[in-house]
Amino acid sequence: MNAIAIYLAVSFIIPFSSWALMNAEGLYGSLPYMAVSAAMMWMPAVAAAISSRLEGGRANAYSWKPLIKGNAKSYLIAWIMPIPISMLGALLYFLLFPERFTTSLIATMGLPFPDYFLVPAMALITIPAALVNMLFALGEEAGWRGFLYPRLRDRMGRRKALLATGIIWGLWHTPINMAGYNYGLDYPGYPWTGIAAMCIFCIVTGLWCAYLADSTGSIWPPALFHGSINAIASAGMIFLVPGSGMILGPAMSGIIPSALSLLLLIAVIRIRGIRR
Repeated sequence: MNAIAIYLAVSFIIPFSSWALMNAEGLYGSLPYMAVSAAMMWMPAVAAAISSRLEGGRANAYSWKPLIKGNAKSYLIAWIMPIPISMLGALLYFLLFPERFTTSLIATMGLPFPDYFLVPAMALITIPAALVNMLFALGEEAGWRGFLYPRLRDRMGRRKALLATGIIWGLWHTPINMAGYNYGLDYPGYPWTGIAAMCIFCIVTGLWCAYLADSTGSIWPPALFHGSINAIASAGMIFLVPGSGMILGPAMSGIIPSALSLLLLIAVIRIRGIRR
């Protein structure tokens, strides 16, 4: 059994079993569920460590050192870029579906500042929150980008490896998505359209993460980007009319924000190029 197969087995079996058991017990959304989910984000790193030993100790494709010198712009992109992706993605969604926009939830929040400051406040909160989330996202990035992507790239080339890694990463989220995470439970084609939308989101996000890893040679910038996404991804949901479908948006996992994210990545690559 090769190292990739071992990696996939370890990465999937333990999280799938944990989430499925907790879903069956009706624990979705509880504090224990969130704690287990946070721990499961490190399972890809554990799987990578086990599988690497089977290969004779082959190192992670990217350095565990931050390598900040010469890469400050890449770190800034990783840290900040999810904010405009989330905000602009939500804006585009509501421009296309204005009937789904509401501020009724904001009125019930009892904000200590004017309502119009909510969006900039969410952006500001994301900056420190991204650093905390990065510590959990690092476990996933060490597995998906540090282990799986480079080995698939060696076998099938860069483009196919990026696509395959994104799809596998998206499927890894299946149990929590089936429980209602990201898209809820009441949408056409449940759960298959939600699984497909998650794969699209993970393909695009994986492109960003691979670009940042390749550009810097370090696993930390994609972890920071991933952590920043986790901090701001659902910001647009505050303005969504309750009961609206979420496959297309406004959260970053929706298809419309994912399409915008891809366009912004293409723009960044054309401006900066690929350094590795």
